[in-house]
Amino acid sequence: MQRALISVWDKEGVVDFVAGLKAVFPALEVVASGGTAKALREHFEVTGVGEITRFPECFGGRVKTLHPRLLGGILYRRGRDEEDARNLEITPVDMVICNLYPFESKKAEGLAGDELLEFIDVGGPTMLMSAAKNYKSVAVVSSPQQYGRVLQELGEQECLSEVTRRELAAEAVAQVAFQRAAILEALGGDPDRRLLAFEKAGTLRYGENPHQKAQYFRRPGAFVFRSEQGKALSYNNLLDLDAACEAVSALEDPACAVVKHTNPCGLATGDNAAQALERAWAGDPISAFGSVIAFNCRVDSAALEVLGFGGPRTQRRFFEVLAAPDLSDGARVLLAKAKNLRLVRFEPSRERERMISIRGGLLIQDSDEATFSDAECVTDCPFPETLLPLARFAVLASRQVRSNAIAIARQLPDGGLQLLGIGAGQPNRVAALRLAAAKMLQNLALEGHAGERLSPELAETIVLASDGFFPFPDNVDAAAAAGIKYLVQPGGSRKDGEVAERANALGMAMLLSGCRHFRH
Repeated sequence: MQRALISVWDKEGVVDFVAGLKAVFPALEVVASGGTAKALREHFEVTGVGEITRFPECFGGRVKTLHPRLLGGILYRRGRDEEDARNLEITPVDMVICNLYPFESKKAEGLAGDELLEFIDVGGPTMLMSAAKNYKSVAVVSSPQQYGRVLQELGEQECLSEVTRRELAAEAVAQVAFQRAAILEALGGDPDRRLLAFEKAGTLRYGENPHQKAQYFRRPGAFVFRSEQGKALSYNNLLDLDAACEAVSALEDPACAVVKHTNPCGLATGDNAAQALERAWAGDPISAFGSVIAFNCRVDSAALEVLGFGGPRTQRRFFEVLAAPDLSDGARVLLAKAKNLRLVRFEPSRERERMISIRGGLLIQDSDEATFSDAECVTDCPFPETLLPLARFAVLASRQVRSNAIAIARQLPDGGLQLLGIGAGQPNRVAALRLAAAKMLQNLALEGHAGERLSPELAETIVLASDGFFPFPDNVDAAAAAGIKYLVQPGGSRKDGEVAERANALGMAMLLSGCRHFRH
């Protein structure tokens, strides 16, 4: 190895790396640009890029390495282009050490406009792609994380194998592609092409089942879930976390979601985290066993006491993960005693897009952010304005439940909202409705409200929401059998009129929201 070209933004470890190279190749010529040359000259003799190109860096450093004397030294084909190289006085470059401007992290920090454009790297990707194209002759090192393994192999055999060179080339191309995807997104994207950039966040023990391998990737710089304690998150933990955090992020008051198999078996609001948790857990205490719990507010020790912390360990309620945007010092002390409990911090926010892979492709859609604003009451019995917040909450809950979905919620005397029962993932809506109604009655029975239907007093505090329209009046009949009086559904069926007539006959009130919420 005779010449190495170095141009790095991240200078961590580069001095030690060059020292390691020169230990193996004492006569190695180090060619460097700008700030890299300045950092290395404190330790080594360095040839400036301008000495090779015979052209000064210009335009505020925008043009440094884009020159045939450098790129030719990377790209020319050994054993084939020597005569051209001699005639053009081009010396071969044997290794390119280059990492890119931090476009992704600057974008994540909020930099935008012309300031962000300055972090679009041009020379770096050109050098990396040139070296990758000629990897059989030129080694390309695109990250400080590669320094150790490169030096180890060079120390053992004074050269890099072709397999290693190809791996390094692939990683360099990935670095370039990764940044190009981020740049495309920042510029507004191309509606007919999508470049998706994700970085590996970890290898999971397995996927949905032990025989399935799985990995976790995330967008560069994205703060999604930050594990702060406990065992590693599993594939299923992450799916449930996503569903739980999405549910509470849509609520403004202190809220808690208890999620099992991506469905909210409990969802409630309250004056504080403890009250919201107590109500959410009560929404389905049986299903809450082994669940994922998420809050949209700070969690304190009072909330953890609801789960049995602070008392005997045998009295703690069992759950897999607790996620919150923040924790009090007292809460951290209590949670530290449960070392295996997975504790996750997240920022309450909604994803702009949702995507899912299918065979040979990808489905991408806007996130479902809608509830309703101008719902129409289509029954003779009016829908009370005082229950509109509850109706929106019930619709939001149904939005989080797998279709066909029914959510039944109630308004508590202090104004808090609580999910009482769901029917999830059923092939027909009547089955979903009956499941939700049965769960509602089961939960109310735990409070001492006996009977196979709601009392008239309770019925005035409860709303049933459907994610899709009622195709037949039998849904209204099933709701009425449980004593439910207030319904909200999207409408849009050819039988909307017939469904409304049946509600009228049964003395029920029904809103048509005009907004469907299928979730497959």
